[in-house]
Amino acid sequence: MKKKILMLFLSLSLSLSMLAGCSGKPEDSGEILTPAEPDEDAEEEEIAETEVDIEEQVIEEVPEEEPAEEENAMPRSDAYDMFIAGEMDVEVVYEEEYTGPKQGTYSYEELRDAVIEELGAGWGDDLEVKYDVKYALMTPDSGQEGDDILVMYVECQDPSFYSWIGFIGYNGGKLELNYYTQFGYRSYFDLYYNGDILSGGSGGAGAHYQDYRIVKPDATVETVYSSAYLYAGWCSDVFYAVDPEYDYSSIPELDGSSELEITEVCKDGQVYICVEKWSGAKAVKEQEEAYVKALEDLGVIVVEDADIEKLTANTVDESKTMTWNDIETVTVEASEDF
Repeated sequence: MKKKILMLFLSLSLSLSMLAGCSGKPEDSGEILTPAEPDEDAEEEEIAETEVDIEEQVIEEVPEEEPAEEENAMPRSDAYDMFIAGEMDVEVVYEEEYTGPKQGTYSYEELRDAVIEELGAGWGDDLEVKYDVKYALMTPDSGQEGDDILVMYVECQDPSFYSWIGFIGYNGGKLELNYYTQFGYRSYFDLYYNGDILSGGSGGAGAHYQDYRIVKPDATVETVYSSAYLYAGWCSDVFYAVDPEYDYSSIPELDGSSELEITEVCKDGQVYICVEKWSGAKAVKEQEEAYVKALEDLGVIVVEDADIEKLTANTVDESKTMTWNDIETVTVEASEDF
């Protein structure tokens, strides 16, 4: 009987111990528990791995950039060839007030015909005029290698008539005519393959002009300076250089025997003059001095010869002449409807 009671007691003790262990509450042993020291090397390694994962995700999520329009377009040399072959048009962006072609889109033949129509077909019923149509490629010094410009040249075989020259640039797969001009009949247009231009000519018995220009990579033309050598009555040109709308009646009078000679230079928005010669007659010279004073009052700067030389300095290399490629010769008779 005692053995049964003892076994029952032991069984109850074990049950209570098991219940205490499953309660989830640790016994208070009186000891202060401190957290374990962090493993710094392990944390740094985990952070580095996380950053790599983020970088990989960012790289995967960034879409590829679309190629530039220029990269998608055909090479400019192909565009120039296609224009000359009549397979691509050019847009005339530039427009000169008194000479064509007008703004618009042209094929090669349409542009050629518009130019020749403007140049003229000759004088008299039996007179015919021949135009040599040419082209050349040039890379201006102001651009980079590969920035070629197509130059179209319509040259009249008769120096009594005008010729025409135009600069065609390439812009995102399109061709643009951004500058053109006429010259001939006592005027000249000297173009060099590095983009320098010296042009000018006679303005009559009392004036001679010369401009220095530079062709830009987009086929536009920038004027560095314009100059003129003027005699007596032609000195009125200076007033119009200051103001193209200047009132003619406001220009001081010069005596018919005036010997006034002036060099005029227009550069960077400013007009400069140098008096090269005064009249020997006192009364006439006083007129000339009043004339020059009127120009100074308008803002014209009077300088010496040495200053004019500095203002008109340029780096033109006359050995850099153009090489032209013939396209065709067009014969136009005066009776033709051009």
